Amino acid sequence: MERLKTLSSNGKNIIFLNLRDFGENKVFYREILHRTSNLLEKKDNPQLLLADFTGIPYTHKLYEITKEFVSSNLNNIKAAAFKGIQLEQEIDPDIIKKASELHILFFSDLNDAKNWLSEK
Repeated sequence: MERLKTLSSNGKNIIFLNLRDFGENKVFYREILHRTSNLLEKKDNPQLLLADFTGIPYTHKLYEITKEFVSSNLNNIKAAAFKGIQLEQEIDPDIIKKASELHILFFSDLNDAKNWLSEK
């Protein structure tokens, strides 16, 4: 299964990070995010990013790794849509507010996420 690829939606290119059902392997998770960072850095302008987290037990450790990834790629991401995040606890409202300021939204449907990104 290809975990990192470029999709096209309504004439827009979207970098798709497929993390569906990968488990809780933090080494793999860091590696795929590192590869995504490298791809984003090679682009001439900020990119649209779609990440599917469906089936992942999204622990605090994975949240910290994701936060580090987003922080280090702020200049390379125009907007991001995250699908399928299931936190073990309630999402802090401040995290949602900060994410929306960074043009990051959470979705339960992949098509809704792609449509939102294609409007950016």
